[in-house]
Amino acid sequence: MARTSGTALDRTRVQQSDIAELIGHERGFTLDIYAPLGLELPTLQQIAEKIRYPGLKLGHLHVR
Repeated sequence: MARTSGTALDRTRVQQSDIAELIGHERGFTLDIYAPLGLELPTLQQIAEKIRYPGLKLGHLHVR
């Protein structure tokens, strides 16, 4: 089972640069120079929604 969001995303074949941006890591020289604005929020949301933890049960947690 994936223990981190980075591992979970890597298993779904999300690009490492996209994972890094989502979790707040530096993107590196090339992306800083040629794509300084980064990913837009809807794209980051799509990436975050790919995070899965098979077998993790959270049914006991709910918002009232």
